[in-house]
Amino acid sequence: MATIDVSGGGMFVSNNGKSTRADEIAYNPADGIFFITVPEADIPYAAFISTRARKVLGCHAFPEAVGGAQPAFSSLIKQFYIHVNGTTALNTSSSIRIRA
Repeated sequence: MATIDVSGGGMFVSNNGKSTRADEIAYNPADGIFFITVPEADIPYAAFISTRARKVLGCHAFPEAVGGAQPAFSSLIKQFYIHVNGTTALNTSSSIRIRA
């Protein structure tokens, strides 16, 4: 499970004892869910965190991504979006849509 530590002047994610900088955030205000990118992890991922339950709801890994940036949430269609900075795969699609 990932935990978020904001006490040291920055935001860091600790997952299995290894700390990695959390980078960018998108927010779903209707459901109270933060989408936080962790692009510098061994396998880049995003964590979904409930502001209501104050817990990590889950994570989504991007195993072929070089990193991710500028997440956004569309209230109209209730989906998170994230730009993928690059990929190691032959298919070089540069965006991923994640249903909330």
